[in-house]
Amino acid sequence: MIYIQDIILNLNKDFIEFFEWNNNDYLTHIRKIPIFKIDSNDLFKIKTNNIIDNKNFLESIKYKCSTFSKLKYDYLFLVCTEEKVLAISSNSSGEIKLISDLLIEEEDDILDDFSKYPFINLSIIVKNETKDNFLTRKEKDKINYVLNCLENIDPNLYDYLCFELDINSINKDFVLNNYNKMYNFFNLIQNKK
Repeated sequence: MIYIQDIILNLNKDFIEFFEWNNNDYLTHIRKIPIFKIDSNDLFKIKTNNIIDNKNFLESIKYKCSTFSKLKYDYLFLVCTEEKVLAISSNSSGEIKLISDLLIEEEDDILDDFSKYPFINLSIIVKNETKDNFLTRKEKDKINYVLNCLENIDPNLYDYLCFELDINSINKDFVLNNYNKMYNFFNLIQNKK
């Protein structure tokens, strides 16, 4: 097994590109972590939070990662293709719980040695076909803000919002396509209070 030493991870439920990391994110400083090559299709499936169906692989990486803090991750490892490296944390059933991008410098260093890493066939169970909708972290935050505001909206305000947007009702698909207008609307109302 080949290990990568001394990297920083930002483990989250959803994949966040390194350039979208915030100052208040909890970063994990990894002492050592195993790495494996996989094919590009498997990387995409992993990125969209599916399930790794390879019990032998999971048992082989159990407790192989260590951190500089007291945190312990039972099943944390790196996967890479020729272009990308991701950190994956799963549970014992293979369900992907956390995922992290790497800092660009660290990713480049790892990819320089790509040919050294062992190839693993992970056998992914597709649980979420298209979870990756290519939204940025800021866009996802705006959508969540709008959805939260809609849950607690006054009925008169809801009617006014529908009037302003020239629609009869608001559903999640509408929010996904018009979240900026709605975000600005709710922000304006919050600022007026």
